[in-house]
Amino acid sequence: MQGFAQESADYEKYKKSLNYWDGYIIDKGGQKIEGLVKDLNEEKVAYQVVFVNKAGAKKKYKPSQIRGYGYSVYKYVSNSKIFLEVVSEGKRIGIYKALTESINYGGLSGTAPMKSQSEGYYFKKTNEVVFFEFKAEAVNSIRLGKSKKVDKKLVEYFSDCESLKTRIASGELTSNDYNKIAYHYNYDCQ
Repeated sequence: MQGFAQESADYEKYKKSLNYWDGYIIDKGGQKIEGLVKDLNEEKVAYQVVFVNKAGAKKKYKPSQIRGYGYSVYKYVSNSKIFLEVVSEGKRIGIYKALTESINYGGLSGTAPMKSQSEGYYFKKTNEVVFFEFKAEAVNSIRLGKSKKVDKKLVEYFSDCESLKTRIASGELTSNDYNKIAYHYNYDCQ
């Protein structure tokens, strides 16, 4: 944890703004640096964070530059490509989500490009470095049926817990049951 630094006049100016919250970043070395974090809209939080240090210097960070950040009730971690919001963290596994955007340029000339958003969900076991994406769908879309392809990936991912693997393979638990899956893995698997 960083020592108590004198807060500059610039820092105080940002602090009075409704867009900045007390928060922190975690640098690449794992050091927590306290300051102010700008509350960005949903479309930007996955790709950057605006941070003001106690000296009042404002800087944008990309996911490849820091390990994560947090403010208010929000906590984000980096997978080096995007920031993922922490949904829950357990003793053996955590659940994370990210809202990402893509642009479809259409196929016909004169057709305007369209933005679409998708919400991706990820698991990460505490002993692993890589995030496992298990569910991604377009925001405001209607999802019909279960994706057996995703369920097969889940069966493989949880192959170290026989009881959970069986429940997923049988269809009792699907990717939509991610909270139940994480709970089972955290408390019922050895």
